[in-house]
Amino acid sequence: MHSDPDAVYADTIELDCDRIRPMIASPGDPGNGRQLNNLTDRVHVDIAYGGSCTAGKRDDFDHYFEVINWALEHELKLHPDVKLYLQFGTVDVRDYCEQKVIFRHSRLLVLNCYSLHAARVQTAAQARRPVRIRLQSAPSTVTFRGAPARDRYGWQVRQL
Repeated sequence: MHSDPDAVYADTIELDCDRIRPMIASPGDPGNGRQLNNLTDRVHVDIAYGGSCTAGKRDDFDHYFEVINWALEHELKLHPDVKLYLQFGTVDVRDYCEQKVIFRHSRLLVLNCYSLHAARVQTAAQARRPVRIRLQSAPSTVTFRGAPARDRYGWQVRQL
């Protein structure tokens, strides 16, 4: 990584990336991370997640597509017990991703993050076999009073 040559900093922190060890997040909170080399048991992965407002930009999804395409080219498959969730950061990113070939063979279930029915829809989506469904959370915001803002996509199931 490189900053702009004329960037101004309040402080500088130097990290030796060779000393940073791979970690996994334990359930409950990403802050519950554990170093892989300290684990004694094999790790069971049941959910793989990418996206959100932080990692849900176009270039993030370009990287996800690159990894998924590499896996497909090498005839690798997602383990049947693992569910893959990708969440768009914005509607624009969702529209951008819908044009990607990788989503042609996926069903997107789009709902509002704050929906009271999200758990029911997620359960129904997971029960559908053998079709793999990605549960997508539509970009949404909360108004000042805390009421959920609704976008024009609302509850929508689409076959792409």
